[in-house]
Amino acid sequence: MRRFVTEPELVELDSKIAEEKERKRKQANRNRARGRAQQNRVAKMTGGANVGHLGGEDISYCERIFDRKVSIETKHLNRYHGETIMKQAEKNVKGDKIPVTWVHVNKTRTGNDLITVRLKDLKRLKESIVVEEDDGYAD
Repeated sequence: MRRFVTEPELVELDSKIAEEKERKRKQANRNRARGRAQQNRVAKMTGGANVGHLGGEDISYCERIFDRKVSIETKHLNRYHGETIMKQAEKNVKGDKIPVTWVHVNKTRTGNDLITVRLKDLKRLKESIVVEEDDGYAD
């Protein structure tokens, strides 16, 4: 037997839907603010230009860290799978070596692999980075 929804039940349901939409709107605003704050911090640390206001790259040309023009996409996440991989690399490091993760995604070109290093270690590496013309990897 079908039951029809009464007027008070409809009002209550509408109220719950409106509350949920408002909660999601507030969360989205907090997430955007957190992302903008992260962009500002990274731009300040790297000396880069914070250009990520209307889409596209977030930070361009970071003179304090890199000698070449770079484009940085920033993220501020609650969780990141790469953190687990980095912790494993740090646990396995011997001596005064710098842990670096190198991730290859199956069925992709090696030239598209992802390299991760912590910021504190990147600062240590900055002076020792040597870029070869032909690194042996196809793009």
